[in-house]
Amino acid sequence: MNILISIGSLNTGGAEKFVVALANELAKNNKIFIFNFSPEQNKNTVRHLIDTNIKVFDDNKLLRVVFRTLHASRLNNLIWKIKKIIFSNILKRHNIEIVNSHLYNSDIFVAEALNKCKTPFVI
Repeated sequence: MNILISIGSLNTGGAEKFVVALANELAKNNKIFIFNFSPEQNKNTVRHLIDTNIKVFDDNKLLRVVFRTLHASRLNNLIWKIKKIIFSNILKRHNIEIVNSHLYNSDIFVAEALNKCKTPFVI
């Protein structure tokens, strides 16, 4: 099964460690992808714990620059829409069959992004 796990960030924390442990375990019998909803703000991450067979999708570099430098409320809506397009492309390109989400911003994003999609998701 192709499973995408969405997380608010990969900074060091309890939810992040849980996602990595879950992804690593599921990767034993499934194809696992991680969607990193927000770029990390520090160097303390859990990335080194992720199995090498798991593909991690981060926001592209241009989106990171926009997000960090132009964090105005009117641009947040544009950034949200761009993230939805990127997310939808990942779902289609990798034939994702189910999405699992963790942390509030990621949960809201996934629920909105999959609103008109037939892909099931678990929050």
